[in-house]
Amino acid sequence: LVFEQDVASHPKMQLAVPAVAGNTTITVPYDGNPSNIHINGARLAAGSMIVVGSNAYTIASIVKNPASNTTNVGLTTPIVGAPVAATTIVGEERTFAVSVPSGTISSGRSGTQSVSVTATSLTAPDPSTSQATPTVISVINPSVTCSAVTGNASMRVTFRQCSPVSKRNVKAKILGSQLTSGGTLTWIKSAQTTTIAITSTSPGRGACPKHFTEHDISGSVSGGTSVYTHLNDPVAIRICQSNVTGSISLVPGTTAAL
Repeated sequence: LVFEQDVASHPKMQLAVPAVAGNTTITVPYDGNPSNIHINGARLAAGSMIVVGSNAYTIASIVKNPASNTTNVGLTTPIVGAPVAATTIVGEERTFAVSVPSGTISSGRSGTQSVSVTATSLTAPDPSTSQATPTVISVINPSVTCSAVTGNASMRVTFRQCSPVSKRNVKAKILGSQLTSGGTLTWIKSAQTTTIAITSTSPGRGACPKHFTEHDISGSVSGGTSVYTHLNDPVAIRICQSNVTGSISLVPGTTAAL
């Protein structure tokens, strides 16, 4: 989601003369600092995104003219559209990551949720802008969850106590080295396989005991012969790995989703 910033504490400028279509430079007041590296705060520099009128542009250069009390801000692309009047605010454009919790699936394996975000300025008169097209979040329930994952990073790791209960899929084994990079689980007693494509990140110790490192594993089921798990099922596993022995267990209070 992208919003133009116009909060008083954020960098902004005012046009000193109108910005006309075809121009590759805008003129703004001199900020009193002779340096051509930045203007009106260290964040507005070459490479910064600004909004002139309703269009976004990238700053290419800054040339200050103390004698005329102006600054020429070069742009990487020409101004387009109708002329933008002098004194119009030129704000910085920044990108914000917004985390939205997904809804709850009460039945079935998948569902969608539409989310629309409105951003409101903290500066009077508090203008706001809303997302034009809602973001659709798709949610897929994992086919299998296991409440016990044990083993060693240098040997094998076993998934046990899995739900739904299956007499032909009592537990699954995978090489410890594949648990954080991707590989294949083999189910006992069916001998069927689940291949997982995953990535792993670590917050350090995280929610693990002392002398353990947390690894957060996410991805999806990418193949295999198993009918217990399904293609594209989400994979989400949080493990604690001993810094001394390499032993592995689930982060307390979590389950492994396959």
